[in-house]
Amino acid sequence: MEKVIDYEVTGIKCDAKGCGYRDRSFNFDVKQLDAHIDLKCPDCEAPLMTKEDIDSMKIMIGISDVMNAAGVDGIAKALNVPISELNGPLFNVEVDMDGSGKMDLKEPQQIKEG
Repeated sequence: MEKVIDYEVTGIKCDAKGCGYRDRSFNFDVKQLDAHIDLKCPDCEAPLMTKEDIDSMKIMIGISDVMNAAGVDGIAKALNVPISELNGPLFNVEVDMDGSGKMDLKEPQQIKEG
């Protein structure tokens, strides 16, 4: 079945004032997200991921998994629209988190024509 949402959880940054640590190559194992709670910043020892951030990530991943399980057909039926209306361009959306669990979705960037 074709995925509706394809996601990868990558990149980590320190939210401590004045630190600036960032590692865009960091990859999360989505099956073991809790292992990253309170992971310490290598520069300042502040926590890089909080329980609130991990809980928010689990919700977003869960929503994506439900939509993928429904598939394009199921979503088209739920929205009462023809499948052709769902076949459009592909976008990449970066999500920024600050330790509070709040997600800041950045401007979508088109990566493929529809």
